[in-house]
Amino acid sequence: MQRALIDYDFGASGIWIVTSHEETFWTPERTDVSGWRRSVVNGTKRARPWSEHLSNPPLDELQRWNDWGCTLATSPIESHAIDAGWDTFYQDARGLAGDVQSELGLHWQVLWAENGAWNFARSPRQFDNPE
Repeated sequence: MQRALIDYDFGASGIWIVTSHEETFWTPERTDVSGWRRSVVNGTKRARPWSEHLSNPPLDELQRWNDWGCTLATSPIESHAIDAGWDTFYQDARGLAGDVQSELGLHWQVLWAENGAWNFARSPRQFDNPE
């Protein structure tokens, strides 16, 4: 089972692969330690991260969501409006996680980050007993 995490970071795309310790350090085809498998398109460009797994609409939405998180994180004013923005941001993360889970299928376990905790888009039990 592979795992993906919906979380924002500066300069990122909103989705991350989660590897086990063994996968991180003992995968023979890995040429670097960053976790990225470098994809080349037309000999010079890198393919969009996750484009081999997800279609453009969810990738676009993840990028929009990631950029929104960066904007919230750099907002200079601590206020009720910013807190409400974070609440909506995390609600959207949950929806994105569900959409990504649907597109990736049962061979993936999708999580989303909210206030420092990781949450499952589908309960691990649901993977044992898919409907």
